[in-house]
Amino acid sequence: MNEYDNFLAIVNGSEPVSARWADAVQKVVTIAQEQGVTVDETDVLGCRAARTYALGATVSDDEFEAEALKLTPIIAAKQEAVELQRIADGNPEAIQRLNKQPPEQRISTARRAGLGADEVTHEHDEMSEAQALEVVLQIENPAERLRVAERLGIGRAPISDRRARRMRDR
Repeated sequence: MNEYDNFLAIVNGSEPVSARWADAVQKVVTIAQEQGVTVDETDVLGCRAARTYALGATVSDDEFEAEALKLTPIIAAKQEAVELQRIADGNPEAIQRLNKQPPEQRISTARRAGLGADEVTHEHDEMSEAQALEVVLQIENPAERLRVAERLGIGRAPISDRRARRMRDR
């Protein structure tokens, strides 16, 4: 039995309470969206001001906002946990959103999702390398082109390959 079952029974049994509940849900959803958090009706059940308003009490907009703002970090944490689980499960949309993040944030998010560095795809990096290559090819001065390409890490063999070649040439 859920702790809100009695409240929901009252909401379902009375049209005026149901209408006020719908209004309260809409108010909390609007406040949460302003904070960048998606809220549904089940999340709003945790908002005391919304339940009180639905039952007929007068609740000020300030009380609604204060309660909703207390609720949004909890909901944001739940949403982040769901997103991290999607990333860990290999959900393509979640991985795509992960790849759009800046590298530092992408690594941090992947770690929180329980992924190692070798498990994260780097589509974003491959695109940036292709774009960097286009820029390097547009440079006319050969010395400048080599300097920029080296700085961007384009056209160099991995360190392990260079070591192997050096050892072979000795």
